[in-house]
Amino acid sequence: MAEPIERLYWEEWARSLGWEAQKINEAGSLGSHAIAEGMSTAQAMDVVLAVVRDGQATPVRLSSVDRIVRLKGMASVAAGVVAMAIAITRLTSNPDLPIFPIAYALVIVSGIVFFIRDIGRRTWRVPALGLGLSLGALALWFLPVRE
Repeated sequence: MAEPIERLYWEEWARSLGWEAQKINEAGSLGSHAIAEGMSTAQAMDVVLAVVRDGQATPVRLSSVDRIVRLKGMASVAAGVVAMAIAITRLTSNPDLPIFPIAYALVIVSGIVFFIRDIGRRTWRVPALGLGLSLGALALWFLPVRE
């Protein structure tokens, strides 16, 4: 049997539903396009059924939540947010804990490592945001602490 990325898979599936030739052709192109866009097989089937069978104008793309979850570079942003939280906490309350500089250094280094890992991908803006947050937090670290 063909793979879901192939047009033949969707044409066989549409034939098994008893659709006519025009709908089979449309299902083949739409289903393979949906898989190529990153949808799961179940999501692609829903889109094919909605568009070909029901005639709805359904977009062939992932939902906003799915796109955020699949984004590469979110680890860099999370490290940047944590680094910023540590720097702001240090500035506002000046905790005298030895773990703060150690944790801070580890978070900054991990944010930079995540940035380097993810920068070569198509979605370079997300890791760049994480790097910006990390470097901004690093700059905040050198501000004088309130007494």
